[in-house]
Amino acid sequence: MKLLSKNIGILTLIYFCFQLQLIGQTKHTVVYGNHATITKTFERNTLRIFMDMNGDFYPENIISNEELEKHGKSQLIIWSKNNPDKFSQIASSYHLTSSSFSEENYFILQDSIQKTILTTLNNPTFTIQTWVFHGFRKQIAGSEIDNLTSIYENEVFRNRINNYTKNDTTNLIVEVYWDGKYELRGGVLRTIKLGILFKKEAIPNAINCGHSLRKVFNEIKCKHINIVSHSTGTFITSNLLFNTTKYNSYPTPSQADIRIVLTASASPGIKHFKNYYNRNSTFEFKTKDNYKLFNLINENDEVLLKKKGNIQLPKTLGNTTLGCNFKGESDQLKVYFKENFCSSIYKEGYVENTSSHWFKSYISSTGFNEVLLFLFDE
Repeated sequence: MKLLSKNIGILTLIYFCFQLQLIGQTKHTVVYGNHATITKTFERNTLRIFMDMNGDFYPENIISNEELEKHGKSQLIIWSKNNPDKFSQIASSYHLTSSSFSEENYFILQDSIQKTILTTLNNPTFTIQTWVFHGFRKQIAGSEIDNLTSIYENEVFRNRINNYTKNDTTNLIVEVYWDGKYELRGGVLRTIKLGILFKKEAIPNAINCGHSLRKVFNEIKCKHINIVSHSTGTFITSNLLFNTTKYNSYPTPSQADIRIVLTASASPGIKHFKNYYNRNSTFEFKTKDNYKLFNLINENDEVLLKKKGNIQLPKTLGNTTLGCNFKGESDQLKVYFKENFCSSIYKEGYVENTSSHWFKSYISSTGFNEVLLFLFDE
């Protein structure tokens, strides 16, 4: 009987591993090769920036998403290497002196794309910039998905901002679209797969994007910059603003007034922000910090709580305790700020009467009124 029970256990484990392997073979990257066919890069007071898993910037040119996935492993640099003729066409459109593919020319093209982005960012018409970073499991479009699209939620965000500022055209809204990975939700096996995808792939991608954006921020002339992130977007924000566990030599932002809002932060608290003062900055932030931080919390967020019935596992497969204030995680971080970052501001706000993790739910909440006040009127 014991032998039979042992064999059943072994067979169950083999089946479990096989199912995870099958799930792991499904497509889960998010690519933006065809972004120009879906939305405009710039319209009115909105700029859209598209980045791949390495934090590289997409050109304006259309690239086949299927080709990018199959022949580029969803990475622009690999696609460029495997498609030198098409790379050459893109490089020529950005007026590179030499358009043939080489790693050197690839990064020259990246510099050219960044300069194009900075042309809009440094338009003197815009005296405030409001950046937004979406979170995990976001597609820009699609019918076979079980989540709101990033482009839709950014529209909700944009409308809320524009309504509050009375369509102030001096406020430039900058929407960043990145490879936050995608997988359909489902049963236990898929939930485990999502947890692994979040921890092992989405977070590293967000870190890459944060580091890459430092190069852009280093050239921005605007002095008042707002940054609003949702969920895993916290990792873009933090790695843009300071050196977390992974050091990066690029300068961190030194603009005089940077206001940061975390919504549904899918991160721990003290563990993630303990290096908040580890910056490569010329600003005397330890005297008077140029960063101000606001954490918009939902203590009933079912995704951050990783809630199944009465079970809550927010520290499993990626710590997501900060955004739901699990066991006072945000409260402890607030105390930590007072004790260790004396010149810095850390504020909290709350979303109530919903368990939804959607960015839309945070934007539409009454708690977001405090966010708007923090961003524009304090």
